[in-house]
Amino acid sequence: VKHNTMDLNQLVQLLQQAYLAGDIDHSLRKQAGDQVLHFIATPGAASLLHGLITNAEVSDSIREAGTMAFKLLITKHWKPSQKRYCISDEEKNHIRAALINLIPFPNPKIASHIGVMMAHIISFDYPTVWPDVMNNLLSASQNADPLVGVRYLNALYECVKIITKQPDNYRWTDDEKYEISIQNRQYFTSEAINILNTIVVTWAESSDLYLGQLSQLAAGTIQEQQINELLPQKCNVLVNILKLLLRYFLPSIYNASSDMTTRIFEKVHSTLGNFVSCRHAMGNFYQQMAYVDKCIIRLCKCITLTHENSPITFVPFLRPFLQFFKEQVVFDYTKIMNEFWEDYIIQIFTFLAGVLSVIEYRDDPKRLANNKYRSKDKEPVIAELCIEGGKLIDEFYTEDVLLDLIQLLLFRYMCLPQEMIDLWDEDPEELIQEELSDAYLYKIHPCAQYLYIRLIRHNDHIIVPKVINLIAKSLNDCKNQPISLENVKLKESCYFAIALGFNSMNDLMDFSQFFRNYLAPELQNSDPRTKYVRRRAIYVVENWSMCIDDYDDKTFHAECFAAAVHCLNDPDLVVKVHGAIAIRSLLEDVDFEKGSITGQLAASITSIIKLVHQMTGSSTTCHILKNISTIVKAIGEDIRPYMEDIVALISKLWVESQDKKMVLASIVHILANLMLSVIGAATEMQKQLESVLDISTDPENEDSMHFLDAGLDLWYNMIQTSPYLNEYYTQTLFERLAPLAQTENSDHCLMLIVKLLEGYILYGGKAFLDAHFHTVLEILLIVLNKVSHPPLYFVIVSVIEGLIIMYPNESVVAMKMLFVKILSLLFKKWKTRSDIIAVGVGCLFRVLVINRDLFFAIIQEAGEFEGIDAMQYILELLLKVVIANQVRRTASHVLLVIGLSSLLHTTDSNILQHGVGIVNCFIEHFEKYKQKYGSTRTRYIQPNYCFKDSPLYRAKKDVYAKDPILLVDLQEFMKARLMECSALNGPQILTTLKEQLGQNSLNFLGV
Repeated sequence: VKHNTMDLNQLVQLLQQAYLAGDIDHSLRKQAGDQVLHFIATPGAASLLHGLITNAEVSDSIREAGTMAFKLLITKHWKPSQKRYCISDEEKNHIRAALINLIPFPNPKIASHIGVMMAHIISFDYPTVWPDVMNNLLSASQNADPLVGVRYLNALYECVKIITKQPDNYRWTDDEKYEISIQNRQYFTSEAINILNTIVVTWAESSDLYLGQLSQLAAGTIQEQQINELLPQKCNVLVNILKLLLRYFLPSIYNASSDMTTRIFEKVHSTLGNFVSCRHAMGNFYQQMAYVDKCIIRLCKCITLTHENSPITFVPFLRPFLQFFKEQVVFDYTKIMNEFWEDYIIQIFTFLAGVLSVIEYRDDPKRLANNKYRSKDKEPVIAELCIEGGKLIDEFYTEDVLLDLIQLLLFRYMCLPQEMIDLWDEDPEELIQEELSDAYLYKIHPCAQYLYIRLIRHNDHIIVPKVINLIAKSLNDCKNQPISLENVKLKESCYFAIALGFNSMNDLMDFSQFFRNYLAPELQNSDPRTKYVRRRAIYVVENWSMCIDDYDDKTFHAECFAAAVHCLNDPDLVVKVHGAIAIRSLLEDVDFEKGSITGQLAASITSIIKLVHQMTGSSTTCHILKNISTIVKAIGEDIRPYMEDIVALISKLWVESQDKKMVLASIVHILANLMLSVIGAATEMQKQLESVLDISTDPENEDSMHFLDAGLDLWYNMIQTSPYLNEYYTQTLFERLAPLAQTENSDHCLMLIVKLLEGYILYGGKAFLDAHFHTVLEILLIVLNKVSHPPLYFVIVSVIEGLIIMYPNESVVAMKMLFVKILSLLFKKWKTRSDIIAVGVGCLFRVLVINRDLFFAIIQEAGEFEGIDAMQYILELLLKVVIANQVRRTASHVLLVIGLSSLLHTTDSNILQHGVGIVNCFIEHFEKYKQKYGSTRTRYIQPNYCFKDSPLYRAKKDVYAKDPILLVDLQEFMKARLMECSALNGPQILTTLKEQLGQNSLNFLGV
């Protein structure tokens, strides 16, 4: 292999500066880092790095730095494509052989990087170039020195992990990697079974040996230092590999050998039980417990994740694990609670809840028979196993078991833990922030809530009334007892259960009665010791807000809102915040009787503004600001009397929070909602808005990227609601659109950029397009090249259709590249999505009606798809989706029918061979259309994304009112196309149609 021009000494110096020099100037380190990137992108670099790593005369630290550079080289440049520099095939062969030989390397830090490098390589080279890599690693692990054997297993684990990585992770980012990933998974499926055999045997032997030594340690017959230190490491890496193989390949493994699979799960079950028993016996006094804890948690995850991915195939093994975990959960772990036991209980709760979440266990057998695969992991749906799973769940989760588990959760694990009480007193804002995060996978308290919700949903018509009675009895008992911490914690847990049970309890409990009997008195209790209960009581109102509008008693609406406002004046900060959240939840419900709370708005807004001033953290401040934004949006023009106070608050916050980007984003969202809610707000606040937009939409300011979406929302709302646009908007801001489109990648921001562009087109008309047409096309093409999801695609097509309607002759020729891109996206990304195809091709058919030559030039440039001529591909696909009535939007349907009909004006035999299909498609659509609208003239409404009754909305409505498609009489249009076809091709074309469709089918056209 030809070596890089850099010699060994130069390489050592470069690595020293880039990775090791602690006191080097930042600019010099960055320069060295850039030189490393340049070095690894030149031929021979891999060989030179390999030579450095294996050179015994070089220090360990430099060799470790060389390994890091080696890993960087492989991850950046090991690609199958030659679009940019990648490692040559000759160097790749050398590297593959070298990496296997580096695994036994004495330095463990170097060895740890090897598996990661190999994993990246096999993500491209397995199985086509390196088919035997897995078996080689497995064989080496069996025959090597124990220490080296563990390293080989670690490398195997990294390789299996990359193969099992979900192909969908690459679907929207890397089409080439997506295809390779699918092929890798398919090939590895058969090899996984053979690997599993060896892994299970090795793991069973290692686990039994380790458990034997642990038993001797617990009995005092050996000392801890006598335990083989490699055994627990080996056990853990083997469990990790076992977890991946079972999680992703269980259906294939079970189909290959159900007996082997049964033996594996029997061994997993017994080994887990032995490790847990050992853990109980040994306490927390041995260093080995860290390894035992890992073994237990990883075995639990092996069970939980395997069931999660393949619940149907898991059914034959479900019963023993359900029974085991039920027995485990009865033990009172609160007396020995530490980090490990908390993790263990979380795994138990996750599994017990997971089996209740499987839809297929409860599904109708007839529907099951129609479903071939369950999910993206392609687990086969076997109706017999699904039915068996449902019966097993019913047998296990009896009424008594459900009630026992619910009581266990209610009185033990859902009670407010001491650490949350301590945090409440020490840092209430931190408590609020923590509770707002989704942490059920990591903490026992929220995980218990998750299990509780699943339990009460199972046979809820039977179990929920008993749970309600249990909670009511507990609350009534607490009323007759003096206030104590235990009493308060129990009440807090009971109210929490009511809040979480909203979906299941809604039809089985009179919430207005519960509110008046229990919640309202609790909220009026000002005793400092009951602050935990008050917080939870208002949380119940927050969760049940969606059902309050179901009650005809309008005073109940006002009572609930008044309770939330009352909480805003509570002495406790946490209760205040939950009061504000409850107000937001009540207002966000579209059916809530807002007229009943008009008199309380002033108090709520004033109190929330005061609450904002009490917040010091960014997250909590944002949360309260969101309440203001919701109130503005919910009550609309009624916010005007409080607008001055709101603007004063956010102006002050804007100045004080320049280093808090989340707060700035929340302020911009409030302003955006004010623009839509208050008539004339855009004019009244023009100067403030311009200063905010200056910062929040600046493409050259990295800080603005933190709240760009909020800035674009504000900008768009300004465009929508302003009666006119001054020079700041038409020049200063407009010039930012193209750079923002170039740098931004989020769908939401790109969609707003396209909508803003449409706004400028609608406002500026022909004068604007004459001045900026090339910029408009540039922005649309930039965004089209970034499209990954349909909604953004729909908005772009809508803008292009508007351009065609407004300026048909001037725009269509100039937009040829856009149309080619539209077609390319359709058949490369969404060839199976009929609704998306209808929108895209419908837009192209507008071109056909205006300029036939351009339409066919676009089709010709598109070339072929899957070996089929683009025109043939389009026709076959469209006839299928239109006839099958798979097009949702009437607008798209009309365009497709008119476009297909227009194609008959041709002598091209490739098109005419579809003539019968086109006419038949037209007839089917025409009859449905006439029946629906009672007319033969086209009528439909194009989607108008603008704020209703805004100047922009009316401008867009006026444009679509001039749509020539609206002026078409479908019957006369088709008749004219058939006569043109006959004139071009002779009357025999009509004879052919009559023979195949029948004369009656053509009579209504007058043909």
